[in-house]
Amino acid sequence: MKELTKDDTNILKGISLLLLLFHHLFYEANGLYSDITIGDTGIVCEVGKVFKVCVALFVFLSGYGLVKSCRNREISTLGFYKKRLARLFPTYWLIWLLFVPAGIIFFGRSLESVYANNIVPKLIADIMGLAYAFEFYGYNATWWFMSCIIMLYLLFPFIYRVLGNKIAITAIMAGSIAISYFDIHGLYPIRHYLMTFVAGMIFARYNILQRCKVDTPLKKCALIIALAACFYIRSRLFLYAMNFDTLLCLFIIAAYACFGIKWQWCRKALDFTGRHSMNIFLFHTFIYLYYLQELIYSPRNPFIIFTTLLAASLAISVIIEKIKEIIRIEKFEKLISGK
Repeated sequence: MKELTKDDTNILKGISLLLLLFHHLFYEANGLYSDITIGDTGIVCEVGKVFKVCVALFVFLSGYGLVKSCRNREISTLGFYKKRLARLFPTYWLIWLLFVPAGIIFFGRSLESVYANNIVPKLIADIMGLAYAFEFYGYNATWWFMSCIIMLYLLFPFIYRVLGNKIAITAIMAGSIAISYFDIHGLYPIRHYLMTFVAGMIFARYNILQRCKVDTPLKKCALIIALAACFYIRSRLFLYAMNFDTLLCLFIIAAYACFGIKWQWCRKALDFTGRHSMNIFLFHTFIYLYYLQELIYSPRNPFIIFTTLLAASLAISVIIEKIKEIIRIEKFEKLISGK
């Protein structure tokens, strides 16, 4: 197996995004699409539930990529925060400004209908990406992940500094697993994903993928069987059995590191998709759920529905990237980072 390069990370983000779109479209038997049934089981719906592993993949790749970008050097806590938030918030705020007013003006999704009460403090928390940290969903329910990733970023410098201490990192990993089983106010957004984030950091720090010698046909066959078994077990669990997603995520990463993707056209397509994953994560729920649900689901065929949402999302993301160039969003990023 090999360590993941930046291109590999983008490709895996592309794969994760495809899983995310499929999961959101089909994890619920909502009657809006024609499922493929075997007995009483809807195959498309069941696959959609399993694809919730996409969140664990994004989180693992974040932890892994952050450690690799630090290259085992000392980091400034404040400098790290400025750099990461500078990359996160300008895009978030731009998409917020593009889609939230449109929802209020054209689609009847008023602030009152979303927040119900305490509108101003909830609005401020939502704008700061922290709605889910206060245990409520914001204007876009998918933005719960903003609270998750912000909190993980806040913890990163402290975890990073003890990565070389195996006793400390074992304690952190054990603590993160324990946290996943308890409702602790203030930690809810990262309850199920802190251990995934730490696992990504550990894999990067100790080059675990490179150390795993899956270099014989028997070992490769065993890896495939283990991955298939994990998918099957996950399909038997309930939708929110997120703790198991960390294990499934590790096997997906291991399988990619072992086998890779050989077709160049496929790598390029997934790399392109991965580069747009942040944009699409932030706005796709507006398209398929809040604003254009009837249009997206109108074909009823799952393949056409999925392809339509993916194509529309990529097209919109390309436009958003052009808007970023026009408004020179890098100026805002530099302003936040203090450069």
